[in-house]
Amino acid sequence: MPSPRANNLFQVPEVIDPPTSLCLTMQIPNDETHVANVLGALAALNAARAYMNKPGVKALDIANVWRRYNQTIKITDSCDMPVPQDVRLELPNMSDLVQVICDSNGDCILQYRCDVCSPWITVANLGDLVANPPGTGNQPKPGGGSATYCKTLQANGQIIIPTPVNTGDIIQITSVTGNGNDGSESTWRCADGNVFYVECTGTDTITAGTDPVPTAPHMSLIVLFPGVAYPLYPGGSLTVPSGIVNQQPIIQVNDFPINNDSGSYDVCIKVTNNQTATWTHHFDFTLNDGGWVLDPAVGPCPGQYVFGTGWKSLDNNCGANPGNGYLTFLKYFSRTITNIRVKYSVAGAGWSGDLDDGSIALGILDTTAGSHDLSFAGTHVITNHVRFALTTGTAGGTIICTDIWISGNGTDPF
Repeated sequence: MPSPRANNLFQVPEVIDPPTSLCLTMQIPNDETHVANVLGALAALNAARAYMNKPGVKALDIANVWRRYNQTIKITDSCDMPVPQDVRLELPNMSDLVQVICDSNGDCILQYRCDVCSPWITVANLGDLVANPPGTGNQPKPGGGSATYCKTLQANGQIIIPTPVNTGDIIQITSVTGNGNDGSESTWRCADGNVFYVECTGTDTITAGTDPVPTAPHMSLIVLFPGVAYPLYPGGSLTVPSGIVNQQPIIQVNDFPINNDSGSYDVCIKVTNNQTATWTHHFDFTLNDGGWVLDPAVGPCPGQYVFGTGWKSLDNNCGANPGNGYLTFLKYFSRTITNIRVKYSVAGAGWSGDLDDGSIALGILDTTAGSHDLSFAGTHVITNHVRFALTTGTAGGTIICTDIWISGNGTDPF
């Protein structure tokens, strides 16, 4: 290696701006003056006057190279410090090799290429960050949630989408590049079955009676479920038909057999879960009253809320009928519910009552002495409230309700 300086001037390199670079890691004294001296020494490389004269070489060109590289300097507390997880690293001068593309819906994909002449390769969907191995990945939430899975499909193979689907869900190709050949014709075809010539031409699809979906374009992408196949093209999407319950879709080309096919596709597949969203809300009355209130329509003493205990009955000692016991409290909301579970304890005798919506019973409550944990399944449209209601004409009894769970369709109203 030549001496870096002569006559206090830097030597002129043979290659002014090499196509590759090295990473230099070094330790420096942890003192602000030392740090300033190191940065100043490196900054000297940015000055054209710091280089020796050489015919045919502009010293300014060398200085500009170092100005660019000096912008990559980063100072950390330790050379051994690992890069923390979930930290975004900056990659200088990589815009020609890495790109992010977003569509009008805000779905973004990450692509890379090894050099500026190579085609872009899709790595992942950035909105979902879904892993590629079969059986893994984000699961789209019911009620219209979606997840996108980006994979490479070999024309002679299959890929499995790592989420189960059901009738009414949507499988959509959001982006795809590549092409394939069925091994018997000279034509190469794109993912929708049209002819590939330099690029996808959008013309000359054909059908074949031996294909898994004879009416769909030959060599187009299709969806397989156990014992049945469905087309994705024309259109690039499929609404999952009736009879499909919790099945993972398989994607392949529309050809049979596929073992002699050539080519591959980089494909991103969006799955929208259109199943009805469900929810369960737990009211733990030992923590708070959960927003439930005493029933204003029931006597002067419908009960009480006791922090740390729950909802507790009262004998009607403050009314005209002393000795009668009541615990009647309710929650105002509107939603379709599918189940109510309640935990409570009973002391004393003569209690009777139910869970109701003000007009019909949602479940008859067990009033034998002891602890109870009951569930009442059934679809009910609640338009105003759900009520817990127990009464007795016998003095001295006590009801304590500690927990209620309510499940239903749609979004959690609480």
